Amino acid sequence: YLGALKDYNLCIKQNDQYAEAYYNRGILLARQRNFGLAKKDLEKAMESGLATDGVHKQYANVLFQMRLYDEALEIYQDLSSKNATAELDIKIGNCYFQKQHLDHALKSYFLAVSKDSLSPEAYYNLGNVFAQMDSIESRSCGYWKRALDLGMYSAKKNIDSFCGISNKKIP
Repeated sequence: YLGALKDYNLCIKQNDQYAEAYYNRGILLARQRNFGLAKKDLEKAMESGLATDGVHKQYANVLFQMRLYDEALEIYQDLSSKNATAELDIKIGNCYFQKQHLDHALKSYFLAVSKDSLSPEAYYNLGNVFAQMDSIESRSCGYWKRALDLGMYSAKKNIDSFCGISNKKIP
């Protein structure tokens, strides 16, 4: 990362309107969890003329990581109005989940599943919402199991922690 970061710094020093360099440096900074600087670089990339949906999505991802959920949500919803995808529905649901608007989160995750029935992330998040709502345990467990079946191995921790008792057969 450091070599690439130096290269982007040099490009920007030579041309402070080089939008792609700001965008790429912003992505690197976000991967290093330096979200404040990543946000500034992505803003500069957009100001310099690189205002694609991909740049906006990356910008919203950074805002989400900075816990600026309302701002991220607005961008995700705008992007979804142009090109509705399961990925954007999940991101919208994540914003709602973080804001504790669980009914909206559920709607977004179910919408994601309707567009991509093989999305482990959508099922995992459905399990998390039902667990947060203190709903029927088996409902959360069923969604987490589906996520695990689809390859989201982090769901196993929730299954082991929350679903063990209901999965044991009573003699």
